[in-house]
Amino acid sequence: MDILAMVLFGIGALVCAGSGIWYLIVTFQKSVLWGVANLFIPFAGLAFLIKHFQEAWKPCLLSGIGAIMVGVSAAIFIPAHPELFPTTSPFAPPQPNRLSLCEYLLNEALWI
Repeated sequence: MDILAMVLFGIGALVCAGSGIWYLIVTFQKSVLWGVANLFIPFAGLAFLIKHFQEAWKPCLLSGIGAIMVGVSAAIFIPAHPELFPTTSPFAPPQPNRLSLCEYLLNEALWI
């Protein structure tokens, strides 16, 4: 299963990268201003997709397919290796010892 996850991740990452380059080419073909905006302004790519849907839907769909492939590879790999993905941060402060009210009162009553 590890090899399947790695292959899916690699192919998905390549598909995402290729479709991102294709989308950038489409924006520059429309206008240099759109291409530069897509590179440097957040959400300009989304605005381009909404405004020029006919030209931009194919690379966006391909990018979504690649992202799904990466997500499926993570869904396969992460449960198989829980030791690589701890649920708590190693930098988190230690949790205090939590006692119930009865335990607290018994400890206070017995050790005073």
